[in-house]
Amino acid sequence: MTGRADPGAAGDVEMSAIPKVLVIGLDALTPRLVEEWIAEGRLPNLGKFLSQGAWGALNSVPNRNSAPAWSTMVTGLNPGKHGIYWFTEDNPESYDYKFVNGSFRRGKAFWNVLSEEKQQVGIVNVPLTFPAETVNGTMVAGLDSPSVDHPNFTYPPDLRTEVKEAAGGEYHVHPALAQYVVAGKIDEGLDRLHNSIDKRSAVAKHLMSTRPWDAFMVVFTESDVVQHFFWRHMANPSPGDSSRAINAIRGTYEHLDRVVGELIELAGDDTVHVVVSDHGARYDHGLARALPSWLEQLGLLSYRDESRRTGLRPFMVGTASKLYRQVDKRLPSEIKHKLSGRLPWIHRRMQVMMSFAKLDWAKTQAYTDGQRPEIWVNLKGRQSQGIVAPEDYERVRQEMIDRLSSAVCSTTGKPLVRRVMRREDVYSGPYVDRSPDLIVEWMDEGACLDIRYPDGTELSLTKQHLPDDPYDRLLNGGHDQHGIVGIIGPGVRRASLQDAQIADIAPTVLYLRDAPIPEDLDGVVLEAAIEPQLLESRKGKTGGSAVRQDGDDAGYSEEEAAEVHDRLQALGYVE
Repeated sequence: MTGRADPGAAGDVEMSAIPKVLVIGLDALTPRLVEEWIAEGRLPNLGKFLSQGAWGALNSVPNRNSAPAWSTMVTGLNPGKHGIYWFTEDNPESYDYKFVNGSFRRGKAFWNVLSEEKQQVGIVNVPLTFPAETVNGTMVAGLDSPSVDHPNFTYPPDLRTEVKEAAGGEYHVHPALAQYVVAGKIDEGLDRLHNSIDKRSAVAKHLMSTRPWDAFMVVFTESDVVQHFFWRHMANPSPGDSSRAINAIRGTYEHLDRVVGELIELAGDDTVHVVVSDHGARYDHGLARALPSWLEQLGLLSYRDESRRTGLRPFMVGTASKLYRQVDKRLPSEIKHKLSGRLPWIHRRMQVMMSFAKLDWAKTQAYTDGQRPEIWVNLKGRQSQGIVAPEDYERVRQEMIDRLSSAVCSTTGKPLVRRVMRREDVYSGPYVDRSPDLIVEWMDEGACLDIRYPDGTELSLTKQHLPDDPYDRLLNGGHDQHGIVGIIGPGVRRASLQDAQIADIAPTVLYLRDAPIPEDLDGVVLEAAIEPQLLESRKGKTGGSAVRQDGDDAGYSEEEAAEVHDRLQALGYVE
């Protein structure tokens, strides 16, 4: 698709020149907040994209999760083609999951295409880029990296020493805000978060200044992290909230705006500058926590009657779960990781046990983990304890679509669900079967738990909270469907981008670099952002395929998986 434009005056551009391209990722930056604070004069550098360049909302992937979103952005492929749907990959047969990283991505990123064309690239902190790939240039892997000391944290491998030096001796893969919020050390946690921005910026500037590059991309995830923990403080502050907590999100946006200005100045006027976010942010009312209760009351999910269960096993399961929670909460992370390495089965099985320990699979037609806005059908022949016959699969899905979509909040009369999507309706490609069967998109109607159906039936839902989970009740910000895209520089015209898709970023970068665009991409060049003279003189090259049918699937050791687990648990992505 091509964005429609409100053209401004065309600038004087040298059509024969191929400008460098700098992509700055600002995780979860939200159009409404950005435009509000631009209007107040708080974000002058982002404001230039709005007033002088091409600007618009960027439609994210259906489940709005960062792992598939960034993967779609850099490949131009929908998740059905690149195979990434979450930071984990489900194994329906065992109801288990494993953590994924960049090696699970089944699509070429734009930097792979540019490297094949002998163009030079620099990549810093893009999610799902561990292990660092062999590129024609440099790569510093993202938050799926277990450690900055891992030899595959950077390419070339010895670059990691230089990265730490550029960051002042210590580089943060992740800002680790959560552990400070849990401890009540908000000021200290925000200090570390801003310090993390500065370190990441310093590394990007160092590589931009010391290495030749044709395309460079750096992602700042701090904006996502701060919104997970401080949205409530901004939107609905309590009397005891500090001014710093209330303004934590705005302060992070302002800091990132200054960094954007510094990177643009360093890159120079002969560069096309692109700012993007993988999705937006919003208040998280925790309705995913109520989804198991909803399925239960619809008769689709069933729990065992614990009062009738006797014997040693139920007692042991309950005791083990409680003990695991207490140990997981209190032990320092380095000790937990060592134990994970020595006793790998404990961590893996306890996570599955606590997610689904009380489900009665013999009576459960559909299930969800209470964290993802997605639902699996408990299908015979796919799940080890599946009960839904293949011929009833579509009937069960349609029943859920109808029942979830038709319910309204009893007090407001407004629907809770915007739409329920079948996976094959929103994804296409060889890896659609890795997705859960249904994806739920919530309306923004608050934490309504009393619902009503057109026939008068009323249900009262309950949220599934995790006992002793230190982060569960502190997370209050979630993801919204639209992020931002802004483009400015030579060959770019002033435009209002309409219907821009997250998959459009990769082909647009390739076009701007006059590189071939793979023929199987789902995204298209954002032609509305490009000067007519350039479009006329450069028709664009196509060729090859971005989809890969095989990959390395370089998983983690148990100790590395424990490190990644702690990071993702603190963001509410896993238990």
